[in-house]
Amino acid sequence: MDTGLIVSRYATALVRLVEETGGGEKVCGEASALLKAVKSVSGLGQALRGSSGLSADDKISLVRSALGGSISDEFSRFIRLLAESGRDEHLSMILNSFIHKYYLSKNIRIATLRTVSKPSEEELERIAAMVREKAGFDIIINVETDPALIGGFVFDVDDYQVDSSVKRQLDLIQRQFILKNRRIV
Repeated sequence: MDTGLIVSRYATALVRLVEETGGGEKVCGEASALLKAVKSVSGLGQALRGSSGLSADDKISLVRSALGGSISDEFSRFIRLLAESGRDEHLSMILNSFIHKYYLSKNIRIATLRTVSKPSEEELERIAAMVREKAGFDIIINVETDPALIGGFVFDVDDYQVDSSVKRQLDLIQRQFILKNRRIV
């Protein structure tokens, strides 16, 4: 079966479950925390995959530990479903898709702001208010610091990117210089 179809169906099923139970924010937070834990804890992602040999109960206990000792009933049931159906190999993709679908259902988009230094909460709120006013949806801004930008920022939301970094401006100047000098020779 197509991986994209599997991921989409399970993510949609989880969105429907949390809409029925009202536990969307909690499950979304747990999904985000688990994804971060899988990225930062060596071997966790491998242990949660079907090939690890762990039972569904063991995987739920592992997720509970990764989330600090507690897990919602909906998330626990979902992890069990993935483990018992052999779909836990797609866990990270399913959780990423769930988060995206859940926020879309709430008219919220996830944005990434890359800067040289971390902006203040006031600056982030001004950006969110501007996007809310211009685009008509709320955003959650993930901030990443990237010293390679030299200055300025790169803002990504959906398929839209604003690159106002010094690095990009220098790259453009360099390309123009190279093109201009090729014509001289």
